[in-house]
Amino acid sequence: MTGLTDEIRSNFHAMKAIATTTKPRADTRIQEAANFVKYLGAPVKLKDGSSRPNTFSEWGVQVCPEPIRFNDKYLPPGALHMGNNKKVDIRTGNLDRDT
Repeated sequence: MTGLTDEIRSNFHAMKAIATTTKPRADTRIQEAANFVKYLGAPVKLKDGSSRPNTFSEWGVQVCPEPIRFNDKYLPPGALHMGNNKKVDIRTGNLDRDT
């Protein structure tokens, strides 16, 4: 985010409040995406009060408003292999300290 003064950036409470908007929770992002797809799929209301089919219908596109759920596998993080045979553990490593 640009345009913030140093005073605002150093204010923990202000940055936390800004983060609620700029970094929404995953469930909020999913709901907003579903609402957006529903909005795009709704008929378009014209100024004269009539409506026309939405663009999805005109183009023959179907979009599922809900995200697809699937089972996944967890892959544990590995290590970064650096020059001079150095390895940095991704979970506990610090690139500034370990390289």
